[in-house]
Amino acid sequence: MPLEERGRAFVATALCMWDYPAKAEILGSIIHAASCELFALERLREVFSSLALQAVSASLPDDEVGRRADLVATQLVGPAMT
Repeated sequence: MPLEERGRAFVATALCMWDYPAKAEILGSIIHAASCELFALERLREVFSSLALQAVSASLPDDEVGRRADLVATQLVGPAMT
């Protein structure tokens, strides 16, 4: 997939998961657990960051990859928690 399309595709995929009741229930439960338990929060951060890394890592300098993946993860998880 061309680099300029990866961000849009990644976000669309993440948002599309909420359209399926079974997946939305699981995601909601995971996010709720992350708001109450530090271990669950760390695990959620790891999963979303690793997914973001797969989408963008090839296009970034090595010293920015982790930070950018964390930023993407927070932008996807944050709205889901509200």
